[in-house]
Amino acid sequence: TVAVAGDSAGGNFAAVVARHPYVFVMFSSPECPHCKKALPELVKLAKKYDDEKKDGVIAILDVHANAATAAKYGVTGFPSFRLFFHGIPIEYKHDRPEKHFAAWLNNRLKDRAEEITTLEAYKKVEGMKLAGLMYLGKKNKRVLTNFQALAAHYVRVPFYYTYLDKVQEELGVTGDVA
Repeated sequence: TVAVAGDSAGGNFAAVVARHPYVFVMFSSPECPHCKKALPELVKLAKKYDDEKKDGVIAILDVHANAATAAKYGVTGFPSFRLFFHGIPIEYKHDRPEKHFAAWLNNRLKDRAEEITTLEAYKKVEGMKLAGLMYLGKKNKRVLTNFQALAAHYVRVPFYYTYLDKVQEELGVTGDVA
């Protein structure tokens, strides 16, 4: 789905980001030649996502009409791209053909951190050279969403989380989050 999301034009940018778990935004300027060149690639991507019933919204935000929103997310040039992963912005800094957008997004339009439910699974993770691991003493959706966003940013690193008290003991940590 392509959404033209703006604050001054109806105040719907925040609503679009809040309503959808994955929103890929092109911060654009109508007179920018690079934006004009990227737009058809973004439209192709949106059509592909609609055809494949992928979970995600492709949006365009006019930086002139929505300067405060652009500034809030550090947009200083255009086009600039951000994936809002459950509301958390992740910057896209790659080539602009549809196939590059799609490859980058396909690795990020999902929760990547996996839950560890057994001590044996934790021992396998412990033996890895590099992995992200978080212990949660209790369910905390906000903290887990932030961890999932971190995992979406670093797609070459496996991420795991657990609620197992035995893992907390193994790690020698205290508190609800470690």
